Amino acid sequence: MRPTPTFARPTSQELASFYQAAGHAFHEPVGPMELELSVQRFEPQRCAGFRVGERWVATVSSYDQQLTVPGGIVRVAAVNNVTVAPDFRRTGLMTRMLTDQLTDVAGEGIPVASLWASESGIYGRFGYGHAVDRLALSGPTQTMAFHPEVDLGSGWVEEVETAQLRPVAPPLRAAWSPTRPGTVDRSPAWWNIVLRDDEQSRDGAGPLRHALHRNATGDADGYATFRIARPPGDWRQLQVVEVVAHTLPGYARLWRFLLDIDLVRTFRHHQCGTDEPLVHLVADPTGLKRELLDGLFVRIVDVEQALRVRRYAVDVDVVLDVEDPLLPANTGRYRLRGGRDGADVTRVNDEPQLSMHVRTLGSAYLGGVSMATLARAGLVHTDDDACLARTSTAFGWDRAPLAADFF
Repeated sequence: MRPTPTFARPTSQELASFYQAAGHAFHEPVGPMELELSVQRFEPQRCAGFRVGERWVATVSSYDQQLTVPGGIVRVAAVNNVTVAPDFRRTGLMTRMLTDQLTDVAGEGIPVASLWASESGIYGRFGYGHAVDRLALSGPTQTMAFHPEVDLGSGWVEEVETAQLRPVAPPLRAAWSPTRPGTVDRSPAWWNIVLRDDEQSRDGAGPLRHALHRNATGDADGYATFRIARPPGDWRQLQVVEVVAHTLPGYARLWRFLLDIDLVRTFRHHQCGTDEPLVHLVADPTGLKRELLDGLFVRIVDVEQALRVRRYAVDVDVVLDVEDPLLPANTGRYRLRGGRDGADVTRVNDEPQLSMHVRTLGSAYLGGVSMATLARAGLVHTDDDACLARTSTAFGWDRAPLAADFF
């Protein structure tokens, strides 16, 4: 007879075996440095799973983060390490874990949860909506000349060592992140993971390298991290990890530095926003391959609080009817009155103008998927086309959301 798994939370001493079990389920070996840094970042009270004896057969965890939303910042449960061992699939363990986790998140007063989905078909039934797409850009570096009018400014780029970048990059990114919906804050423990550079993290490429942009007065206002790889039988490839810049000239000059590195013939950056400016800087964009990838999934845990904390592109006054089978306290009608200066959300008994599942609201929340598109897919229900158009515009934003942080 198959043994019955027991629900448990790992102690601090058990976090290593917990993380190794998650890595095993993802078919990814966990090296010593990854294990050490990941365990340092764990929040034991937000880890849970099922075990048989000493063996973890199912895991789930989350981090307590700050998520940038249009015009604001919201507390978010960044969900990760959702696994079930192959010999315990289809036994209800995942349903139990994710349902209990949502109840816990709601109990903590966290209004939003989010995750990256390895198997995206799983999470819709738990109320997670696909909210952010990633754009992967690649192409030959030699054909990536910029338009002549592109302003590179009067600053410069210098390549620096990790020790030089470490004190500079966190404050630069912390100041930049609130301008990009979809990004989350990075703790010192997370920066240790971001800048990790053991052989396992290189995945066959070269060491992690860094470029720092300084403006005309010598102040750092942007950075890039990258690796150089040499695929079998091919020229060297530039693998861009991250580009953060506070100004367009800094952004353009960092990219010009990267694309002009000698002995490199191709590049790839797989965590771009769908509105990535690079696409419009290059004079001949036909050589730029664009691939759309899944990004962030969002789950609204507290409708009233989540809608209140963000801002809206145009003034809106609408009654939304939201259905949430897993968190019944969320189900109801909400009057949203908001704009760029703030929002007010109250429960009402008025007739709804737009009706949707909480999953659909999660998809629209960061402004990356329009309400109008969701309505055309049959996921937003309304008889008022004018209201739909205005609400769709209101939920949009000046910048597309960016899924730049794996967690």
